[in-house]
Amino acid sequence: MAAKKPPVLPPALNQRQCQYLLAAYQTDQQTEAERKRDYLRGTNDRRPAAEWRWLPYGCWEHWMGRPPTPLREQLASLDAKLISEGAGSTWRALAQRGLLEVEDQVPYLVADLPEGMHYDLPHIRLTLAGRKLARQLVGEVRAKKPGNVLARATWQLLGQLWQRDPNATHQPPDYANSDVFNRLERGVPVQKVLGQANHERLVEGWPTYGLTTVGRIYYYQHYAANVVAHPDVPAADPGPLPPELVTRLEQLDEQARALVHAPPAGLFAHWQYALRTGFSPFAIYLEPVQRQDWVRRGLPDSPPVAGLRASVRWGSNLYASWRLYVRDWYLRQQLAPADWSRYCLWQAVELVDGKLAWQRNRLQITASYSAKLGVVRGSLGRYTSNYQVRELGNTMRQLALQHGCARWLVNLRHVENINVPLLRRGLVDGFVQASLQLAPDAALRVAVVAPPLSLADWQASLPAEVDWGAFEWQELPNEPAAEAWLTQR
Repeated sequence: MAAKKPPVLPPALNQRQCQYLLAAYQTDQQTEAERKRDYLRGTNDRRPAAEWRWLPYGCWEHWMGRPPTPLREQLASLDAKLISEGAGSTWRALAQRGLLEVEDQVPYLVADLPEGMHYDLPHIRLTLAGRKLARQLVGEVRAKKPGNVLARATWQLLGQLWQRDPNATHQPPDYANSDVFNRLERGVPVQKVLGQANHERLVEGWPTYGLTTVGRIYYYQHYAANVVAHPDVPAADPGPLPPELVTRLEQLDEQARALVHAPPAGLFAHWQYALRTGFSPFAIYLEPVQRQDWVRRGLPDSPPVAGLRASVRWGSNLYASWRLYVRDWYLRQQLAPADWSRYCLWQAVELVDGKLAWQRNRLQITASYSAKLGVVRGSLGRYTSNYQVRELGNTMRQLALQHGCARWLVNLRHVENINVPLLRRGLVDGFVQASLQLAPDAALRVAVVAPPLSLADWQASLPAEVDWGAFEWQELPNEPAAEAWLTQR
């Protein structure tokens, strides 16, 4: 086993060298504090630290009567006797010990003067080892920065964007320092977000000026640490949706469905414009090839578009795009900005074993039997496949046969993927099979909660040979209404 290396001891310094090192450190820290203040005021010259950390030492030759450089003044404040002809030798002795660097340079402001006025001064720049030793000499102990703590200005901007009105387009963020926004807009924080490749910035600029999906995830991941580090900065809680907000979202979703066939003036034209141009302040829920195909084919002149049949290419997808566009528009009008950001975040992600994960990774089907109501319940997630639809049908049918239950409640409120033809056919096939297996004991009754397409258009889009007489179904706006319909007789 290799012997441990002995700890590296700080270089031995005499009293004069210690004071020179402390003067350089104190001047370095004062310069850093001044630059931070200038940055917040927007007056910073934006030079990198590799340049501005060079500290000139001596007297100005072009400013007659002006005080010496800040480093020379700091050294004199420690002891006037330190200012002597031996200063150069002391700086070089510290440089030989790796505590700082020394170079003769033209001072920063002098470089802008005519060349005949140029002159050199010794410039001092502390190394990491020099700053560390200086802190030891003064007994300064720096607390370790907690993980995920952002600069105050960055956290303040993120908090403002989280609570920004999603309808306030064409207006830059109401924040004094646009440099912070521009840095976030240009930067991609990590190569992967929740295990997936990331090609999205944290924020988006004109015309929406808000957080992207990745930006909202970033805000959530940094929330706990930064509300402690910056308690005076307003920051809304991005945590999972509370039950009262979930209930309100379902109510708003029901209200939005009523607007699909009778939208406010201009909304249908805005959706058409979004499809033609590919531009929208929020998702239009169509793949590019589908959108381009409909633009070539010709968009519907007016709502509703629900009459489109599966025999028309992308017809059901176009309807789903319109329905979800109306829903998002309505939610943006009704929700407080912070609730809108919260809704957008938890539409994309969820907690799995206490860790954030993409929503589409969750189990897409749920099925259970309610003994109290005598109802078999089933639901599908936001993104689903034909396999999962048929799996839901099989699971519900097994529960129905096990409990002799002919009353089904199928909740489709959260289904958003637009591959609905297979989804519809798979569900209907499950209803038919269940009714045949339950007959003649009972006739199957199915309450469909918030389907992505009205049941009339659903039925018209499927083959005529489907045995529609094998079951009875009804479209209901919510689960309480569905339970009432199922148990009324």
